[in-house]
Amino acid sequence: MRTYTKILLFSVYFVFHDLAIAQTPTRLQGTLYHAETERPIAFAYIIVNQGAFIAQTDLDGNFDITFSVPVERVAFSCAGYESFEYVVQTPEDLKPLQRFLRIPLSSKTAPTTAESWKDSPLARGLIQKILKNRHLHNPSKVPFYSYHSYHKFFIDLEPKKEITLPAPSDSAKYKVAQFIKHNYLFLAETITKHSFHAPTFVHEQVIANKVSGFENPAFVAFGAQWQFLNFYQDYITILRRKFLNPISENSWQKYEFMVQDTLLVKPDTVFWIAFKPRTKKMFDGLQGRIAIHSRTYAIQSIEIRSGLTEKEAGLGFRLEQQYEWINKTHWFPRQVRTEFMLRRVKIGNRRVIAQWNTRFSDFDFKNKPPLWSLKTVFKDVAIQADSTALTQTKQFWGSYRLDTLRARELRTYQSLGAVGKSEGFDSKIRFLETALFGRIPLNFLKDKKWKWSRLHILDFDVFNSFNFNRYEFIRLGAALQTNDKFSKRYVLGAHLAYGTRDGNFKYGFWAQYKPFKSVDATFTARFSSEVAEPARISFMRENTGIVIIPNREFFIGRMDKVRRFELKGQARILQNLRVGLIFRTQRVLPTYAYTDRYQMTELNFQAQYFWRVKYLPMGSARFLAQSNLPALFVGYTQGMRAFGSTFRYAKWQARVRHEHTFRHIGTTQGELWLGLSRGEIPYHALWHGQGTGVAVPPFITNFFQTMGTYEFLTDRFMYVFLRHNFRKLLYKSYIPWFQPEPTLHHSFGWGGLREVNTHLGDISTQTLKRGYWESGFVINNLLLLKIKKVIKVGIGGGTFLRYGAYRDREKFGNNLAYKFALNIGI
Repeated sequence: MRTYTKILLFSVYFVFHDLAIAQTPTRLQGTLYHAETERPIAFAYIIVNQGAFIAQTDLDGNFDITFSVPVERVAFSCAGYESFEYVVQTPEDLKPLQRFLRIPLSSKTAPTTAESWKDSPLARGLIQKILKNRHLHNPSKVPFYSYHSYHKFFIDLEPKKEITLPAPSDSAKYKVAQFIKHNYLFLAETITKHSFHAPTFVHEQVIANKVSGFENPAFVAFGAQWQFLNFYQDYITILRRKFLNPISENSWQKYEFMVQDTLLVKPDTVFWIAFKPRTKKMFDGLQGRIAIHSRTYAIQSIEIRSGLTEKEAGLGFRLEQQYEWINKTHWFPRQVRTEFMLRRVKIGNRRVIAQWNTRFSDFDFKNKPPLWSLKTVFKDVAIQADSTALTQTKQFWGSYRLDTLRARELRTYQSLGAVGKSEGFDSKIRFLETALFGRIPLNFLKDKKWKWSRLHILDFDVFNSFNFNRYEFIRLGAALQTNDKFSKRYVLGAHLAYGTRDGNFKYGFWAQYKPFKSVDATFTARFSSEVAEPARISFMRENTGIVIIPNREFFIGRMDKVRRFELKGQARILQNLRVGLIFRTQRVLPTYAYTDRYQMTELNFQAQYFWRVKYLPMGSARFLAQSNLPALFVGYTQGMRAFGSTFRYAKWQARVRHEHTFRHIGTTQGELWLGLSRGEIPYHALWHGQGTGVAVPPFITNFFQTMGTYEFLTDRFMYVFLRHNFRKLLYKSYIPWFQPEPTLHHSFGWGGLREVNTHLGDISTQTLKRGYWESGFVINNLLLLKIKKVIKVGIGGGTFLRYGAYRDREKFGNNLAYKFALNIGI
């Protein structure tokens, strides 16, 4: 009896012991990393009991999971790596799992032969299933969504297993090496709230911002620029370069696909597909791998890197993006890591990298704002910082960070913070902010001995102080305006200039009032005694900062002396729409064979509309950082018989531009210009034929290259400018300084002039009523130069032919124009 009692007691003990183990939660945490490179392995699977519980590592290879199922075995698996499995047989075997684990995985042997990369029918079928369902998963097709995102951005040197430090005897290099070892070169964190409302409204609200060495809020753009890439569209744009998406129609004609691994995640399956560009295919391609989840056949994670060699692009990149089934309704990105490597820039023997790590949370697909509130939710600036963004508490930051800051990150904030204060980083950044728009603050002239000095409230306007054109030749002068140190609402400015060829002084002064920052509203009063080109087509301009390209302004050879007074108001009433109203009265004195001086009074309305526009704040200014075409510009001018003017007329003009990328054949850009007028119009208010002249050497976009600058005159017109860039789809060069990109150009113009009015005087001109035709062929980047191994300057050239009714029938050479093309990029 005692024997049965013992057996019963032992049985009850083991049953309750196992139940206790089963009911006790088990926590599993640690890091998964590459055994050879020690790089963290993101998006690897942790599989408990062959699928009873499944989790994934994050961007840094970390995992921290808790489960209550009895543990029998734990497997760590990732496509391209040898799996590791831990078997639990006794309670003692659980103890190692309850520590912080560092688990290395070794790479599988990569395919080395072309036969190993033969197309897999299963891989192609899976890509086709994604394409069939992409309308369900495309973020741009979701009516509304919002989320919070945490961004960590840093600049560092590429990791290497073995790093050789300089000898301590070389004190300068040794100190730099020690600093780099214990600090990042730059570190920033940003927390934002992102909102999207179909079809075009996007807004990014920065609610917390922290930047090493700086307190300037201009750096909010660092984290917010990189959200996630939409892999459900045909092309992926990275730094203004378009790469063919491997998940697009007929992409298998350009890419090779191979099923790399499969994983059962009950009741579904995850397929890992590797891809790379096909050999001898000329296009900008990607390489990497995709994890496809069989539930609705969506992307679960994707890793890409540039398919371009170092000779083709000095900037390499790598992106890892993980999706999650949010609320069982949408597959949406949960984590993103974006890394750029300056391949040709090295410190020691290590290249410089810049990396963004982003995590998303608090997804909302339901609380869609009503239409009437879109203006308050989606403001005119796509990225905007809260006033409290720089002063958030540690508790607030901790609620969004998934992990505490590491020792190296804390040291970076402390070290660069001290350096930033001693070196005045913020004042230098404010200098760069204004210099980007051609204004240089005069605070560098401030002398501490002179307490009454107020020069720091002024900016020096470079473009209005120094310039060049054919009429004035060299334009010398000074233009000053107040900055935010003077007032955030009021701006005062004045300029004085002298032309070395015409020998005349020009001057002007103006005042501006900014009442509503939320709509970028400004009211300006201006008086000037200047010179201005007559019969010019002009539209509302957008501030995009300094643009270093050949400019027609340098080649203007005909001017009127104009004494002008104007009142102007403008505002961005929607994120996409900007409008302006101008009243001006001016006395015009021609400097060429024409009638005597005359007076003009006009009321002008202008508007511009950009599709999916993005504006970025830069100090007190805002500039157009990105605009997905199309774009529309319209204008209406009413000439009035008032303030001495005897002309009454009406003018309408419009401009539409669009860009479209055709698969496998390049990108086409087109513009349509229209103009119509009624009434008696003086020469100054008519329109010239939009020509640059054969003698002008550079190619200038949206102009007729073979047409004389003042050869044609119209009071109504239609111009079409088309250009198609084949990029590297026709020819792929492996010579670093020779990277040709052929471009085709075609332009057409038509216009009329109802009557040659008496006030045209002796001006020799003709109309465009028979149509003007021009075509050209340009090869860009025939010579590709690199400045500091980062900035690329491409020099090319081409020929344009004038044909049709206005060609020179006697001398064919007069119909040709030879131009050089200049391109600047990274």
